[in-house]
Amino acid sequence: MDASALMEYFKPITDWLTEQNANETIGWPEFNWVPPVPEGYPGDINELQAKQLLKEYNSTAEGVWNAYTEASWAYNTDITEANRKAMLAANLNMSNHTLVYGREARKYDTTDFQDESVRRIMRKLSDIERAGLPAAELEEYNNLLSNMETKYSVAEVCREDGSCLPLDPGHTDNGEFWRSLYETPTFEEDLEALWKQLEPLYQHIHAYVRRALHKKYGDNHVNLKGPIPAHLLGNMWAQTWSGIMDLVIPFPDATQVDATPAMVAKKWNATMMFEESDRFFRSLGLLPMPQEFWDKSMLLKPTDGKKVVCHASAWDFYNRKDFRIKQCTVVTMDDLITVHHEMGHVQYFLQYKDQPVSFRDGANPGFHEAIGDVLALSVATPKHLQTIGLLDKVEENFESDINFLMSVALDKIAFLPFGFLMDQWRWKVFDGRIPTADYNKEWWNLRLKYQGLCPPVARSEDDFDPGAKFHIPANVPYVRYFVSFVIQFQFHKALCEAAGHRGDLHTCDIYKSEKAGKLLGDVMKLGFSKPWPEVMTMITGLAPKVDFLGLSLDGAAASAGQWVLLVLGLVLLVATIMFAYKYRKSRKRAKRSEGMSMH
Repeated sequence: MDASALMEYFKPITDWLTEQNANETIGWPEFNWVPPVPEGYPGDINELQAKQLLKEYNSTAEGVWNAYTEASWAYNTDITEANRKAMLAANLNMSNHTLVYGREARKYDTTDFQDESVRRIMRKLSDIERAGLPAAELEEYNNLLSNMETKYSVAEVCREDGSCLPLDPGHTDNGEFWRSLYETPTFEEDLEALWKQLEPLYQHIHAYVRRALHKKYGDNHVNLKGPIPAHLLGNMWAQTWSGIMDLVIPFPDATQVDATPAMVAKKWNATMMFEESDRFFRSLGLLPMPQEFWDKSMLLKPTDGKKVVCHASAWDFYNRKDFRIKQCTVVTMDDLITVHHEMGHVQYFLQYKDQPVSFRDGANPGFHEAIGDVLALSVATPKHLQTIGLLDKVEENFESDINFLMSVALDKIAFLPFGFLMDQWRWKVFDGRIPTADYNKEWWNLRLKYQGLCPPVARSEDDFDPGAKFHIPANVPYVRYFVSFVIQFQFHKALCEAAGHRGDLHTCDIYKSEKAGKLLGDVMKLGFSKPWPEVMTMITGLAPKVDFLGLSLDGAAASAGQWVLLVLGLVLLVATIMFAYKYRKSRKRAKRSEGMSMH
């Protein structure tokens, strides 16, 4: 099909109209305008009414979500039965609000809406998730979640001497809904392919660490050809291995980067750690923490006997001014990194606070986690620690670099398979691929497959080891961390280029670069208003890759390739038709010649 003949036919009037419309606006950029509806005219569901619905939803949602967040904050910072009941009541109210507006949104056919943001919000609002459950089941669901999170948060492990420690210092199914937040139909397959790219590096780290542990503990405890016992890696969940850096450090006599001794010597406290993080963000030209943050955040574990959820978290109270962090901060370098991570969440909140409520979220869940971590990549560099007075000197040599990169790898690379398998397990539980009778067995099967770890003692279905990780009983999706651990390095590279960094990427510190801050701020302001591949392109400058004939190409190249194949196909079709025509014509001539010879 080709329109060139039609365009040629109308060319004279096209040229004339071009002259006549020289000073006219072509198109209809003010697509929001509509003529007034005559009085008494029967109503119709249309884009204007949808916008009015969203305006009403946005204005009421702020109040409802704020009430729930206040109730949840009260419970998380003072675990009492009264606070739990208040939180559950506020949760039911929020679910009812979601259900009412979600059902209204489902009445609209948004196919022909011109405003993409309206279509996007209506799609999100229509996904009512658990709010669609019958009232009794919804109440039961919320109670179960609350009870599991409470049990985890107040649980303690006690020694024989009586001393006790907390566990944590700080659609067709639920899995399908969680995956839908990434707006990628092949998300599971894409993650598996991504893991296959990362797996060789992980396996090298695993083998190196296993050798060091074998040297420490011997043949009886570590098999040089087998999985590593999970309890030897310095972390309760064996998700990061930096706790055994002293056992695996490549060059013991070279510099080791640990700011903890300097922080203690200089009498740093929790407030100073958050103030330092705030200075980092402001040095990039980003927003300072509002006064409400300093007045209302819980930065230390209470000493008055209150039970609290110590797991570090950032909170948006949906009133565009109240943002808080809850963290039982300890003066260590590890917690300084955590502080920057949580402050990254709050900076994201601040940047997109003026978006509609439905767009007040990260471009995808991994973006939110990556923003704080990308700042931490700069904060952890020897250069930056020296700049803020926590490191006396920076040694620039091969041995020191390898030590530094090993310390990062024990956090970032060691974590990747754990970040991947957590939700692999849950997705299979949600859709029935893992039956109830095999919960614990399949948990350890996945840990063996991806992490190369085994339990320190025999486990059975009488145990429920997944429940020892906060995010399982609290029903918090986890694959976002796997995604964030990959994309934070894409962000880091882009920000370092914007900052004009020269040299190896691991030495880059974007501190005081307003150009890097401008790029980051522009991305954060968008919230969830654009599909994440578009947002990724904004920050990295690279178009998303598309698989085409086994090649990984950007969208434009793949589209061009499709056109080339189409043209080649048409040429082949025409050639085939011409060949058939000539063959048929030659056959007719041959038959005619045979007839003439017979006569």
